[in-house]
Amino acid sequence: MDTENLWEDLFTSNDINTTDSFISIIDSYAQDLESASSNKVHARFTQIKITESSPLQISQEYAQTVKSVIQGTKTEKDQLSQKDANSLYDTNRYAFDIYGDEYKFRVFTADVGPVYPVRVKPDKDICHEVEDDLERFLDLYTETLNYWINDDEAVHSFFKVIIKSRKMQFMVKRLSGD
Repeated sequence: MDTENLWEDLFTSNDINTTDSFISIIDSYAQDLESASSNKVHARFTQIKITESSPLQISQEYAQTVKSVIQGTKTEKDQLSQKDANSLYDTNRYAFDIYGDEYKFRVFTADVGPVYPVRVKPDKDICHEVEDDLERFLDLYTETLNYWINDDEAVHSFFKVIIKSRKMQFMVKRLSGD
């Protein structure tokens, strides 16, 4: 039997393409818009909090604790003091909005996890106007117009495409008061 340590590659390889810089890249595009418009048009990339609650729902952890108390056994929570690491791999939804004094426009939403790809859903009119240029990002496995961004360079390419849509150009001009 081979005694190869399968874990070693995890510490010597850089194959994981993290999204660590994704938010800062989008934030820099927001700052660029404000600069280009002489602060007439602003942009923000913010996390959208999705809250789903029901008075009838109880957490799995609570249900497990109740079950363990009833059975008189220790729970896993009692045995380990560390936090559950699954939250480190959570995906969060963000929105990129541009706005002026009176109006705002949601350009796209993005589901950002800790590693690429990032799923992006642009405004539907923008999608239709530049669909040929967005085709390389298209998620073929969904019925809605979702796109995959696979790395930091693709973020720039994606942004270049959506900025050239007629709707985006119109919205920026209108929000700036021009």
